[in-house]
Amino acid sequence: MHFASDPASALYRHSAFLHGYAHGYEMGFHSGDIDLHLGRAAREAKVFKKFKEAKKFYRKDFGSRDAFTEGYQQGFRVGYGDAYMGRNFRAAHEVRSIQQQLRDGGDFEPKPNEVFDRAVQQGYKAGMTAGLGDARKNAAFREGAGPCPGKKDEAYCMAHGLGYELGYSDGYNNQRKPSDEINTASD
Repeated sequence: MHFASDPASALYRHSAFLHGYAHGYEMGFHSGDIDLHLGRAAREAKVFKKFKEAKKFYRKDFGSRDAFTEGYQQGFRVGYGDAYMGRNFRAAHEVRSIQQQLRDGGDFEPKPNEVFDRAVQQGYKAGMTAGLGDARKNAAFREGAGPCPGKKDEAYCMAHGLGYELGYSDGYNNQRKPSDEINTASD
Protein backbone atom coordinates (compact mmCIF):
# COMPACT_ATOMS: atom_id res chain seq x y z
CA MET A 1 0.00 0.00 0.00
CA HIS A 2 1.27 3.51 -0.76
CA PHE A 3 2.13 5.52 2.32
CA ALA A 4 3.10 2.19 3.94
CA SER A 5 6.39 3.64 5.16
CA ASP A 6 4.67 6.75 6.54
CA PRO A 7 4.41 6.62 10.35
CA ALA A 8 0.78 7.77 10.02
CA SER A 9 -0.23 4.97 7.64
CA ALA A 10 -2.47 3.33 10.26
CA LEU A 11 -4.30 6.63 10.67
CA TYR A 12 -4.83 6.85 6.91
CA ARG A 13 -6.43 3.39 6.99
CA HIS A 14 -8.74 4.62 9.77
CA SER A 15 -9.78 7.95 8.22
CA ALA A 16 -10.51 8.57 4.56
CA PHE A 17 -10.68 12.31 5.30
CA LEU A 18 -7.17 12.43 6.77
CA HIS A 19 -5.84 10.14 4.05
CA GLY A 20 -7.23 12.48 1.40
CA TYR A 21 -5.96 15.49 3.35
CA ALA A 22 -2.39 14.12 3.27
CA HIS A 23 -2.51 13.52 -0.50
CA GLY A 24 -4.10 16.89 -1.19
CA TYR A 25 -1.71 18.79 1.05
CA GLU A 26 1.26 17.28 -0.76
CA MET A 27 -0.18 18.14 -4.20
CA GLY A 28 -1.20 21.64 -3.11
CA PHE A 29 2.16 22.33 -1.51
CA HIS A 30 3.94 21.29 -4.70
CA SER A 31 1.65 23.51 -6.80
CA GLY A 32 2.09 26.49 -4.48
CA ASP A 33 5.84 26.04 -4.40
CA ILE A 34 5.99 26.10 -8.20
CA ASP A 35 3.85 29.26 -8.37
CA LEU A 36 5.96 30.94 -5.71
CA HIS A 37 9.27 30.17 -7.39
CA LEU A 38 8.05 31.08 -10.85
CA GLY A 39 6.75 34.42 -9.59
CA ARG A 40 3.14 33.71 -10.49
CA ALA A 41 0.24 35.40 -8.74
CA ALA A 42 -1.55 33.25 -6.16
CA ARG A 43 -4.40 31.26 -7.65
CA GLU A 44 -7.60 29.71 -6.36
CA ALA A 45 -7.23 25.98 -5.73
CA LYS A 46 -10.18 25.13 -7.97
CA VAL A 47 -8.32 26.28 -11.11
CA PHE A 48 -5.78 23.47 -10.74
CA LYS A 49 -6.37 20.20 -12.51
CA LYS A 50 -4.67 18.48 -9.56
CA PHE A 51 -7.28 19.96 -7.21
CA LYS A 52 -10.01 18.13 -9.09
CA GLU A 53 -8.09 14.83 -9.20
CA ALA A 54 -8.95 13.38 -5.80
CA LYS A 55 -10.58 10.40 -7.47
CA LYS A 56 -7.27 9.65 -9.19
CA PHE A 57 -5.81 8.77 -5.78
CA TYR A 58 -8.93 7.23 -4.24
CA ARG A 59 -9.46 3.49 -3.84
CA LYS A 60 -12.52 1.82 -2.40
CA ASP A 61 -10.58 0.30 0.51
CA PHE A 62 -9.82 3.83 1.80
CA GLY A 63 -13.40 4.23 3.03
CA SER A 64 -15.82 6.99 2.04
CA ARG A 65 -15.05 8.57 -1.33
CA ASP A 66 -16.80 11.79 -0.25
CA ALA A 67 -14.69 12.02 2.92
CA PHE A 68 -11.49 11.33 0.97
CA THR A 69 -12.39 13.97 -1.64
CA GLU A 70 -13.28 16.57 0.98
CA GLY A 71 -10.02 15.90 2.83
CA TYR A 72 -8.01 16.00 -0.39
CA GLN A 73 -9.46 19.32 -1.48
CA GLN A 74 -9.07 20.88 1.96
CA GLY A 75 -5.49 19.62 2.18
CA PHE A 76 -4.75 20.98 -1.30
CA ARG A 77 -5.99 24.45 -0.31
CA VAL A 78 -3.95 24.50 2.88
CA GLY A 79 -0.83 23.02 1.27
CA TYR A 80 -0.97 25.52 -1.58
CA GLY A 81 -1.31 28.42 0.85
CA ASP A 82 1.52 27.19 3.06
CA ALA A 83 3.92 26.83 0.13
CA TYR A 84 2.90 30.04 -1.61
CA MET A 85 3.35 32.02 1.60
CA GLY A 86 6.79 30.48 2.15
CA ARG A 87 5.76 28.39 5.16
CA ASN A 88 7.15 24.98 6.01
CA PHE A 89 5.57 21.70 4.95
CA ARG A 90 3.76 21.12 8.24
CA ALA A 91 1.03 18.60 7.40
CA ALA A 92 3.19 15.54 8.04
CA HIS A 93 4.00 16.81 11.53
CA GLU A 94 0.34 17.61 12.26
CA VAL A 95 -0.99 14.24 11.09
CA ARG A 96 1.71 12.31 12.93
CA SER A 97 0.75 14.20 16.08
CA ILE A 98 -2.83 12.96 15.63
CA GLN A 99 -1.54 9.39 15.13
CA GLN A 100 0.48 9.60 18.35
CA GLN A 101 -2.47 10.94 20.32
CA LEU A 102 -4.56 8.01 19.10
CA ARG A 103 -1.88 5.52 20.11
CA ASP A 104 -1.61 7.16 23.52
CA GLY A 105 -5.39 6.85 23.91
CA GLY A 106 -5.31 3.06 23.32
CA ASP A 107 -7.81 0.86 21.45
CA PHE A 108 -6.90 2.30 18.06
CA GLU A 109 -7.75 -0.14 15.29
CA PRO A 110 -6.41 0.96 11.87
CA LYS A 111 -9.38 0.20 9.61
CA PRO A 112 -11.96 2.48 7.97
CA ASN A 113 -14.35 3.87 10.55
CA GLU A 114 -17.16 6.15 9.34
CA VAL A 115 -18.08 7.48 12.79
CA PHE A 116 -14.45 8.41 13.51
CA ASP A 117 -14.12 9.97 10.06
CA ARG A 118 -17.30 12.03 10.43
CA ALA A 119 -16.19 13.24 13.88
CA VAL A 120 -12.76 14.23 12.52
CA GLN A 121 -14.38 16.14 9.62
CA GLN A 122 -16.80 17.97 11.89
CA GLY A 123 -14.03 18.80 14.34
CA TYR A 124 -11.81 20.00 11.49
CA LYS A 125 -14.50 22.40 10.23
CA ALA A 126 -15.18 23.76 13.73
CA GLY A 127 -11.46 24.16 14.39
CA MET A 128 -10.87 25.87 11.05
CA THR A 129 -13.59 28.41 11.83
CA ALA A 130 -12.25 29.07 15.34
CA GLY A 131 -8.63 29.33 14.14
CA LEU A 132 -9.51 31.79 11.38
CA GLY A 133 -11.47 33.89 13.86
CA ASP A 134 -8.71 33.96 16.47
CA ALA A 135 -6.01 34.85 13.93
CA ARG A 136 -8.11 37.65 12.46
CA LYS A 137 -8.55 39.09 15.96
CA ASN A 138 -4.82 38.70 16.62
CA ALA A 139 -5.65 36.42 19.55
CA ALA A 140 -3.03 34.02 20.85
CA PHE A 141 -2.89 30.50 19.40
CA ARG A 142 -4.98 28.19 21.61
CA GLU A 143 -3.72 24.69 22.36
CA GLY A 144 -6.03 21.71 22.58
CA ALA A 145 -9.38 20.67 21.25
CA GLY A 146 -12.50 22.76 21.25
CA PRO A 147 -15.72 21.67 22.90
CA CYS A 148 -17.35 18.46 21.73
CA PRO A 149 -20.83 19.24 20.39
CA GLY A 150 -23.88 17.70 22.04
CA LYS A 151 -23.81 14.62 24.20
CA LYS A 152 -21.52 12.38 22.17
CA ASP A 153 -19.55 9.38 23.42
CA GLU A 154 -15.91 9.57 24.43
CA ALA A 155 -14.58 8.06 21.17
CA TYR A 156 -16.53 10.57 19.08
CA CYS A 157 -15.31 13.48 21.20
CA MET A 158 -11.70 12.28 20.95
CA ALA A 159 -11.92 12.10 17.14
CA HIS A 160 -13.70 15.47 17.00
CA GLY A 161 -10.95 16.97 19.15
CA LEU A 162 -8.20 15.62 16.90
CA GLY A 163 -9.89 17.07 13.83
CA TYR A 164 -10.47 20.34 15.69
CA GLU A 165 -6.76 20.71 16.50
CA LEU A 166 -5.75 20.17 12.88
CA GLY A 167 -8.44 22.52 11.58
CA TYR A 168 -7.61 25.16 14.16
CA SER A 169 -3.92 25.08 13.23
CA ASP A 170 -4.80 25.32 9.52
CA GLY A 171 -7.24 28.18 10.04
CA TYR A 172 -4.99 30.11 12.38
CA ASN A 173 -1.89 29.74 10.22
CA ASN A 174 -3.86 30.63 7.09
CA GLN A 175 -4.01 34.19 8.38
CA ARG A 176 -0.35 34.46 9.32
CA LYS A 177 2.23 36.25 7.24
CA PRO A 178 5.35 34.27 6.26
CA SER A 179 7.41 36.11 8.88
CA ASP A 180 4.97 35.24 11.68
CA GLU A 181 5.62 32.29 13.93
CA ILE A 182 3.87 29.12 12.76
CA ASN A 183 1.91 27.29 15.43
CA THR A 184 1.06 23.62 15.48
CA ALA A 185 -1.03 21.46 17.75
CA SER A 186 2.00 19.95 19.49
CA ASP A 187 4.07 23.15 19.95
